[in-house]
Amino acid sequence: MGDQKTSTNNALMAMYAKLGRIDESRAVFESSVDHDIVSWNTMICLFSQSDQFSEALDFFRFMVLEGVELDSVTIASVLPACSHLERLDFGKEIHAYVLRNNGLIENSFVGSALVDVYCNCHDVESGRRVFGRRVFDRNSGWRIKLWNAMIPGYTQNGFVEKALILFIEMIEVAGLLPNTTTMASVIPACVQCEAFSSKESIHGYTVKLGFECTNGH
Repeated sequence: MGDQKTSTNNALMAMYAKLGRIDESRAVFESSVDHDIVSWNTMICLFSQSDQFSEALDFFRFMVLEGVELDSVTIASVLPACSHLERLDFGKEIHAYVLRNNGLIENSFVGSALVDVYCNCHDVESGRRVFGRRVFDRNSGWRIKLWNAMIPGYTQNGFVEKALILFIEMIEVAGLLPNTTTMASVIPACVQCEAFSSKESIHGYTVKLGFECTNGH
């Protein structure tokens, strides 16, 4: 009976979460005695996606204190909060947990979120090490997320030449096709890099890939 009630409450929380009704979702959570990992993940994800990053970290702390085993959804949901709040200490602790649980590092969202945390907290070298360990994984979907985390990580920290070099390596070495996220991070690097003289060619490449908006769309 308890599991059924928990599942019902989880469904209600998910419904309110999709509607962006945080207070109602939290009220359902707090009215319930039994919380499983889905309950916790729903709330942490909701807070992170709603830019309530402190609340996301608070719920993560409570989850750990309750002794609930973390999964890839938990990690990928709480890391953006660490990134936005520039809580590198939390990010490193979570990274250590990920390394102790080998299956977690296999998750593409976890890997790219770790890169983002380190770069957003200005520890670019650590971000690059996470990137380097998984970048040549055979799963192209896994890899594109990593490149899309590392390239803007370089750009936002002022390493625009490294960002552009990495973009070229992505295409010519890794054999990956950039997507809109990639191009959105590469273009600012082109603008900022005085040594890069082929800005028009990047524009042409963007048009060729069909990413340029036209006619107001």
